[in-house]
Amino acid sequence: MRCKPNQHRLQASIHEQQDYDQAMMLSLEEALDRILAKIKPLTTETVTMAHAEGRVVSGALTAGISLPPWDNSAMDGYAVQAADLASASRKVPVSLKCLGEAPAGSNPEVDVVPGTCLRIFTGSPMPKGADAVVMQEDTQKSEDDLDRILVMDSVRPFESVRFCGEDVKRGDTLVDVGVRLTGFHVSLAAAT
Repeated sequence: MRCKPNQHRLQASIHEQQDYDQAMMLSLEEALDRILAKIKPLTTETVTMAHAEGRVVSGALTAGISLPPWDNSAMDGYAVQAADLASASRKVPVSLKCLGEAPAGSNPEVDVVPGTCLRIFTGSPMPKGADAVVMQEDTQKSEDDLDRILVMDSVRPFESVRFCGEDVKRGDTLVDVGVRLTGFHVSLAAAT
């Protein structure tokens, strides 16, 4: 190859530099080991939930309670025994004796037995004996007896019932170590 003298030296210099770079190059593992040896873990601190968003979790967050904390109604309606309503329809409604009502946040004081129901609201605990909720749109008060409810649709067992721990069970891991907390994580931790 014909080249000018300076160009030949420049090419030789480039090859020498490449040989030197290859001899000095670290493997990925060696480079990572060197970097990690220089990194010191951050200390942890406890902060209030109001200041937790955006922080990184240093220990797994677990649920202190189950959500929901009890079996409850998923809608406004009547707690019933599904078997009572197997034949219910708009043409031939089933009449049930209403035992009263259980607002959300209260504990039902009566048991639902065959032929009865209890007025219930979204989030109300399910009374003993009831295995389903018929939504209020499928009912009407009896004109003949104000203590009776006419049910115009059947329900399946456990229809419109949210079970204890259906969303989160006590002890479930809510957030793993190393996760950056979002508003969702903070809200979930606060709820449990």
